Formats: sequence, C-alpha cells, structure tokens
Amino acid sequence: MDFWFQSAAEFFHMGGHAIYVWSAYLITFVLMALNIGVPWMLYRAQKQRLARQLRREHTFAASTTTPVSPSAEALRSSQSH
Repeated sequence: MDFWFQSAAEFFHMGGHAIYVWSAYLITFVLMALNIGVPWMLYRAQKQRLARQLRREHTFAASTTTPVSPSAEALRSSQSH
C-alpha cells in the first residue's frame, strides 16, 4: 500500500498548500456546526419563552377572580340553553 505522504509532518504541510486545505476544512466544520447549533439554540430559547409565557398566564389566571354581574350571569345561562 502506497501513501501519498512519507510522514505526518508532510501530511499536515500538504506540499505547501496546508493553509488552503486546512482552512477549507475549518470553514466547512464551522459552518456545519452552525447549521446544527443555531437552530437547536433557537429551539431551546423559544421553548423557554413559551414555558415562561404559560407560567405567567397560569399565574395571572389563578390570581384574577372577576366578579360576575347578574346581567352577565343571565346572558351566560341564556346562551347555554
């Protein structure tokens, strides 16, 4: 089996083209990580925002008790029949 490079140092040097080759690998890796990481972080942030909103709404609904006027009660009972 023949290898293109005789040593690890020669492999990492890439025949003088290492800066181009390794920067292309680095850019590709960073972009792929961003394509996975950014949507995942946005999903988590949205999930947390929704959980906070639901907690606020639940707390607000539990803390407010609106008195029912007789006319509202009559309207409600007439709509149910």
